[in-house]
Amino acid sequence: MKRVLVWIGLLTTPGALLSQPAKAPEDRSADAQLLGTSDVVKPADYPEQALRSKQQGQVAFELEIDQRGRVTGCTVQSSSGHALLDRAACELYRGRARYTPAQDAVGKPTIAKDQRSVRWGIGSAGPSAVDIESPDLVQGSKLVLASDYPAAAVSNNEQGAVTALVRVDADGTPASCTIEKSSRSTALDARTCELLSTRGRFKPARDEQGTGIAGEFRQKITWRLAGGLGFVTDSATEMTIRFTDSGEVESCQLQTRLPGDETQTRPCPPGGPTRAPEHMLPLVAGGRAAAISENMIVVEEGRLKPPRALRPGERLLTEHRLRVSLDATGKVIGCEVVLAVPQSDACSLAPPRFGPVAIGGQAKPATIAFYGRHYLRFANAADAGPRLLNPNALVTEDDYPKEAIDDDHQGRVIVKVAVDRQGKVRSCAVDTSSGSAALDQATCTLVSARARYEPAVDNAGTAVASVDRRSVYWKLEDPILPLADWIDRTTITLAPAAGVVSCRREFEGALAGDPEDCLTEAADLLALAPASALPAARAKLVLEARLVAREVSPSELAKLNRRSLISRHLLKLTIAPDGTLSGCEIVDAQGVPQPKEVVCGFAEGTYAVPHGEGEADRSASMIFTVTLDVEAVA
Repeated sequence: MKRVLVWIGLLTTPGALLSQPAKAPEDRSADAQLLGTSDVVKPADYPEQALRSKQQGQVAFELEIDQRGRVTGCTVQSSSGHALLDRAACELYRGRARYTPAQDAVGKPTIAKDQRSVRWGIGSAGPSAVDIESPDLVQGSKLVLASDYPAAAVSNNEQGAVTALVRVDADGTPASCTIEKSSRSTALDARTCELLSTRGRFKPARDEQGTGIAGEFRQKITWRLAGGLGFVTDSATEMTIRFTDSGEVESCQLQTRLPGDETQTRPCPPGGPTRAPEHMLPLVAGGRAAAISENMIVVEEGRLKPPRALRPGERLLTEHRLRVSLDATGKVIGCEVVLAVPQSDACSLAPPRFGPVAIGGQAKPATIAFYGRHYLRFANAADAGPRLLNPNALVTEDDYPKEAIDDDHQGRVIVKVAVDRQGKVRSCAVDTSSGSAALDQATCTLVSARARYEPAVDNAGTAVASVDRRSVYWKLEDPILPLADWIDRTTITLAPAAGVVSCRREFEGALAGDPEDCLTEAADLLALAPASALPAARAKLVLEARLVAREVSPSELAKLNRRSLISRHLLKLTIAPDGTLSGCEIVDAQGVPQPKEVVCGFAEGTYAVPHGEGEADRSASMIFTVTLDVEAVA
């Protein structure tokens, strides 16, 4: 039986614009780039006093670069052993080095830093001064995960900043790691070097010819247990995105509110959305509206303050509040939806793992609150339109038109709803069709009958007539199947003259429930057994799909007693982390061969992977058999 799914939104899947995960950039094109390659320091620049004193050595330093690409600061990180050489290197870079400015997430010039080295030497051919490009960390965004916080440090409530020096070989391999500035926690210091040495991927240092050479790289990692929770703090974040006329991201700002009302504001990290979806352009293009995402996580749910009410000119896209249970390691072991607007499986928004919770200095199981909402903030308040007061009651799964289900029709309908100054619906018209007349008509009928609005207001607070543009998604969803042992058995009773007499579908194991009548489906199912295999006497044809929540070998299949086997297929199933069936392979087949698309069709659906355990693909098996029950022959 088909399962229907219906939800209503504002021209887009709620939150899709703002919930894309940040990714580490594949290249470094947005970083500041030194112009003129590495020829800033030349042999003629060797300080005369250093030559007379035969001073030589290598100095490493970090440069500060402004929005124009000019060097505004130089900090020595590793001395050559001679202050004169250190100072000369910094002064030369300050005076000569020019960079292409770095760019932030939306392509605007921003301040940046660059690490460089100069090797001063005196040989038989005279003095040499060699610019060296320091090693660079390529995979920084995945270097430290929440689950990496050492349990010992959590138990002892240890936190702090660690600065580590990594010596990198000419091929980019980390050779050694030492702590230059300790966090005063042995566990945190050790974990920092462990992660840099095992996960760090480096671009090696280069000499003036561009040849890879050994070099040194410094990395600072801050470990914090704010609010008693490792990497998950009693804080709130707000991301605000504005768009150009063409829909490109014009600016993106991330604001974090920490305990004690401290606020930090910074550009959004790279890897987020770069433009608005096409169907969102009428709402957000040209600065008409900013898209805002708010998120909050707290250890004790009682401390979660109710979010402020949306102001005039702000329009809600989606809102959710979850109660999440964690074990002592921070792994999610349970999730409950407290609030979801519109209705949805909001638990899918929670990550499978948080940081461990420290209670009384010990990592223990705990329950946290996870809250988020997405909305639009319009420059002209009236553009926000009316506020729908009952989004969850507007369209339900029971409203799916029967004729649309029978014809496998699904799709998105966008409607324009005219609302007067009193908040009453005056008309509804289909703006974009789903392709199904039944779904289009049902959408306007339901919206006109059920929608309750608070009227739009202008910037002066006066109620005005306006238009609400809504999108309603009608979808026929795959069945939700348990990832545990079960049997789905269909028995078709046949008679020589009457043909199909009855059809009964029964369920065992994790699918156990009431049997179903399947007479309307029997004719199609009979095609799985060749006519020559059916006896002239009365008989029962049995089709059985048996799921085993592990991988089964052909040798394990039990023999079918007192039944005439028509066909048997052993399938290997691959279940993706989100529960979807990502692979189906016939491992063994006996009897009448069946097409792969037919037998694998009995395994189709979304499998209920336990929340928090979907971190890798899982294997299962299905044994599909078609047999003739010889005992039932009259």
